Amino acid sequence: MLGLTRSIFTSSIQRRLWVVFLILTCRQDVMAQLQWDLTAIYTEAVHGSNQETMTFTFSNPTAASIDIESFEIHCGCVKVRHPELPWTIPPGTMHSLPVDLNIRGKKGLFHQEFLVMTSAGKVALIVEVDIEDPVRRPMTKEERAHNKDIAIKDAQAIFKGECA
Repeated sequence: MLGLTRSIFTSSIQRRLWVVFLILTCRQDVMAQLQWDLTAIYTEAVHGSNQETMTFTFSNPTAASIDIESFEIHCGCVKVRHPELPWTIPPGTMHSLPVDLNIRGKKGLFHQEFLVMTSAGKVALIVEVDIEDPVRRPMTKEERAHNKDIAIKDAQAIFKGECA
């Protein structure tokens, strides 16, 4: 009797484990995410730049299509260039997502995060630009001489043009 109970119990446990395994396997296919090469991109820019463009690349390693449904952007300085939404990403394909970052008038480290909302979940992407601060950088002799010439010609020049 003990042997019979043990074999039924073992069989029952094996069946339950098999069912759990199947559920987890199926759920992984449904909940699989897009695979991103990078989720954060860092670059440097010179002072006076107006825009930086960065490109994220991603693929769909799953056996099912995944839709990019929307983007959650909290700043008007981030512009994501994409096809019409929902953007269907077929299985086994690779795509790129260009992001334009308006850095006009900025200096120092500029960091923005935005969310990509997909049918399989969401992912946060980060763009970061270190914009040269002209005050931190020592002036070359040529720049100094040029600025002196401007000041000699017009003492009010610092209140005009790029400096205003």
